[in-house]
Amino acid sequence: MQKLKSFIQKHRKLIYLLAAAVIMIISCYFGFQNQENWTSERLGTTTDSYVEIKEDTEYSMTFKISDNDFQGVFLRFSGDVQNFSDETLIFSLYDEKTNDLIGQYTMKVAEEVFQSDSFVKIPCKESKDKKVILKFHGENISKRPRLYTSKNSNVESTFYIDGNKQSDVLVSNSAYMTTSDFNASAFISGGVWLLLLLVIYIWPYIYSKAEKETVKDERKILTSVREYIADHRLMTGMVALVLVYTILSVFVYKCYVENEIILYTENELVGEDNTKEDIVINRETNLFSAVFIAKENGLTTIRLKTKVDGNDKSAKIRVRVTDVKSNTCYHDSVESLKSIERSKGEWTITFDKEIKKSKDLEISVELEPIDFENASLMIKAHKLKGSVKCYSDGKVLALSPVLSVINHEEFFLRDLFIALSLLILVFLLTAFYLFYIKKAGIETAFVPLTLMLGIIYMLVIPVYSVPDEYTHMDTAYAISNEILGIEEPGIHGYMYKRSVDIETYQGPEYYIHNSDYRRIYNSLFEKTDDLSYGKCYAKSSIANAGVIYYLPAAIGITVARCLHLGALPLFIFGRLFSLIAFVAICYFAIKEIPFGKLGLFAYISTPIVLQEAASFSYDCLLNAIVLLFVSVCFKCIDKSMEIKKKDAALMLILMFLLASVKGGVYLPMCLLPLLIPIERKWGVKSLFKWLFVIGFISLISFSKNNIVGLIKRMFITQNTSINPFTGKEMYTFGFLIQNPGKTINVFFNTFFTDTSRYFYEFFGGKMGSISDVQMPWMYIIIFAVVIILSFFVKEKNNIVISKPSIAWIGFVSFCTIILINLSMLVANTSIKLDHISGVQGRYFIPVIILFGYIIQLLKSKSIDTTNEKKLLSVLYLNHVVFVMNIVMITVVK
Repeated sequence: MQKLKSFIQKHRKLIYLLAAAVIMIISCYFGFQNQENWTSERLGTTTDSYVEIKEDTEYSMTFKISDNDFQGVFLRFSGDVQNFSDETLIFSLYDEKTNDLIGQYTMKVAEEVFQSDSFVKIPCKESKDKKVILKFHGENISKRPRLYTSKNSNVESTFYIDGNKQSDVLVSNSAYMTTSDFNASAFISGGVWLLLLLVIYIWPYIYSKAEKETVKDERKILTSVREYIADHRLMTGMVALVLVYTILSVFVYKCYVENEIILYTENELVGEDNTKEDIVINRETNLFSAVFIAKENGLTTIRLKTKVDGNDKSAKIRVRVTDVKSNTCYHDSVESLKSIERSKGEWTITFDKEIKKSKDLEISVELEPIDFENASLMIKAHKLKGSVKCYSDGKVLALSPVLSVINHEEFFLRDLFIALSLLILVFLLTAFYLFYIKKAGIETAFVPLTLMLGIIYMLVIPVYSVPDEYTHMDTAYAISNEILGIEEPGIHGYMYKRSVDIETYQGPEYYIHNSDYRRIYNSLFEKTDDLSYGKCYAKSSIANAGVIYYLPAAIGITVARCLHLGALPLFIFGRLFSLIAFVAICYFAIKEIPFGKLGLFAYISTPIVLQEAASFSYDCLLNAIVLLFVSVCFKCIDKSMEIKKKDAALMLILMFLLASVKGGVYLPMCLLPLLIPIERKWGVKSLFKWLFVIGFISLISFSKNNIVGLIKRMFITQNTSINPFTGKEMYTFGFLIQNPGKTINVFFNTFFTDTSRYFYEFFGGKMGSISDVQMPWMYIIIFAVVIILSFFVKEKNNIVISKPSIAWIGFVSFCTIILINLSMLVANTSIKLDHISGVQGRYFIPVIILFGYIIQLLKSKSIDTTNEKKLLSVLYLNHVVFVMNIVMITVVK
């Protein structure tokens, strides 16, 4: 017991931090669960009189139901005595318009509570705006119960006795059942438990202070509480952080996410009956199709009653869902019979994207058997009723499959938002623990926090959303094929992929849809036994970067294939391995650089850098390699440190990788190592030797991928320089040389018109591809200010570099920016434009870091190091609000 007590005392903060996290996780779990709530509408508002119920008399009241999920009516009874025996009231509810019976209820009067409301339970789900008649009469009436009446009513209601209209109405309430996806009491309970936890945490201190007081004065105890909170700001701050974050999550959920959550509705087009007919699809069937007219909008799913016969593991079936008139394809996939068999008789086909305007569309479901040797698929059916027409190899069948459709299945958003909220909460608590409790250094905190934040962005920005990601995915997949020894099909532009990985669409190139999040929800943990391969068209960007830039993603894809993961988890694995490689390289960059560690940490933690890091884009590894290259360069420039052979070798290898990628636009950055002999004063002879080494390596690397393209670009004529996407003439090197005035004008116009856009995009103002995720400037400015201030923080090792060398760093940066713009000027810009088009803010990630180090080297004043954690806290809090804003934008369409 003593050991346990000492252990609790030693790890008190960590234990209470974990307890607070558990409380919040439990609160969020129950807070976002379904909650059924009763609501009521007052019909008769005052108690003015009563009527006695007689046995041979019929009573009725008419009223309008104002909402769905009507449950019944509360009536107020009374009587002279309470010892009723067999008295019974029979209630019947009718639709006033059609006179259809909605339901009946029998009430034993002896079982009711008098002087209170008694409930007549007659539920009606689709009840909104329905006018109804509630009729009732008594049986075995010996002692007469009374019903209270009112002269006033909130709604139009009429009371009749034996068909005679009364001046009063019954004192009654209409009862409704409402379902809420949000349980406020769970969050209130969580807040109370957090406050109780805080009291438990501070109680030993308060108690010890109170014991020392000779007079137990309440004011002194309150003073002790205030003193303790002042002395224990960390725990108080942690509780406050969790509460504020909970309020933010609840606000986003209630105002944005909850409005998009629509419970699915399932409609049977052809229901089951007693017949035992089956539609059989076997190896003799070429194509089966079922055609029906959709009755509602928001069609997402089709459900069939099926049975699999045979044990053929290779048998598969191709499923296509199309619009008959426009031939628009909404779904195209290949399913194995094994997966259909596992559905236990109910085969559900969920579309890739919801058909928002599906009402009155003629939808065709086509089933094409593949490798049906010893297997067959039987679809439950019966005699044709006309709602669904079936065709087998073009012939009309006299059977109709048991088929139902599901509309608006958006309930997954709630579960995804809960998972995201808890993931962010864990991230915040981890950051709080590392920074303020453990007091971890920059290098220690970098890996876990950057990985967690990268995973958050990887899930919020779904697959295909990053610019040209489908091309990068194909490139990584091709490298994975090489790793596994799978040969190419020998047809230019085609490659082999697993059948389940062949996508029939390129994803959200312009917008992020709820269907992309639905896919994450439905397929994140999907596995497959389908190891068949098919040829498919694929794009490759290997010419812009070497194999090494795609290697982490290719390894992730290979691991996923070995684990038999489905298509989406395979893509997620590729992204995850890219993120891990990025974080690992950047960790060494932070570790190796002699100064500016905080600035580099903050720079890496910007949204656009993390978006690229958690994607298939070669920019992931390119950005990491550049940052490590800059770090090693500054380490070698620092005169207080000895240059080791491994540092020089690493720097030259990184320089070789840097010079070849993206057409060599980052080639000027290879001039940074020239500062090493200059700052270390090696002499002119050593300077020229070093210059020769740098020039030779850079030239070889650049020539490897770019020399042929550069020569072609140099000698291309104006009329043959056509943009393949727009079909318009572009600028050429020859035109720029012959028209220097216009060249300068184009660069100046670009500088004055597009700088703000570059700045906006660079700090994450536009996430994803050409998407609608446009973030408010407020977040961009906060990110920019935090990163700039992080380069002003005082550090132990701040190297001194001469002013000419700092100017050289600025010159290298300027040349790189010019070269980036020049490459897009001759490769993408129409000659009719007076500014450069196609340049995005993310292109400048590798070079803008140099301006941060220029600030670090030139600063005359420094910020105290105690502000280091505060700056990173502001950065991460801005990230949390930033991610929530992405959710607010993407889920509301």
